[in-house]
Amino acid sequence: MFKPALKIFRKLMYMTFAIVAIASSQTFAQQSGQGIELASQATAPHVYHKQGSTEPLVRDGSLPGERIEVKLNAYQSEGRYTIMDFTFPIGSDSSPGHYHALHSETYIIISGRMEWMVEGEKQILEAGDLIYVPPNTYHSARTLGNEHARTMMIFDPGGFEADVYARNALTEEQKNDPEFMASFFRSIDYHFDPARAHDHDAE
Repeated sequence: MFKPALKIFRKLMYMTFAIVAIASSQTFAQQSGQGIELASQATAPHVYHKQGSTEPLVRDGSLPGERIEVKLNAYQSEGRYTIMDFTFPIGSDSSPGHYHALHSETYIIISGRMEWMVEGEKQILEAGDLIYVPPNTYHSARTLGNEHARTMMIFDPGGFEADVYARNALTEEQKNDPEFMASFFRSIDYHFDPARAHDHDAE
C-alpha cells in the first residue's frame, strides 16, 4: 500500500515541477523578449570617430608633445565614459601621485614606454599593455626614454574633457592661490595625500 502511494506522490511531484518549469520558461521568454525590445531602442546616436577628426585638447601648462584627442565624450556616451587618444610627452611625470574618488581610469599603451606606480607597486608598461586604476587608488606615472608614450584612455564615468576646459579657464590669480587650487582640484576629483605619495626613484 505504501509503494503505490509513493509512486502517485512522485508523479504528482514531477508534474508540479514540470508545470513550474514551463511557467518559468514562459516568463523568462517574455522577459527576454521585453529586454531585447528595450535594448534595440537606442537611447543616443551611435558614434564613428575618424583619427584626427577633432581638434586635440591642450592642457594649460602641459609639456610640449602632449596630445589629447577625444574619441568619445561624456555627452555622446550619456555620461558613461570619455575615451581619448592620449599622448604623454617625453619627461612627463605625475609623481608624487594622486587618486580619484569618483572615477576610474584605464590606459592601453599603444607606443612608447611608461613606468606606473599604483599603491606602491611599480610596473613598466609597453605597447599592448594595460593598466586599470580603480577609484580611490593612489597612482602616478612617467614616460621612459626619448619617446612620447601614446595611450588609449578610458575615463569612467565620463567628463575628463570638462576638467581640461575648466583647468584652461583658470586665471593667473587663481593658479597662484593655493587655497583656491586645493578646492579646484577637489572639484575635478583630483585628490592628494602626502602619506600616500610616490617616489619613482625610490628602491
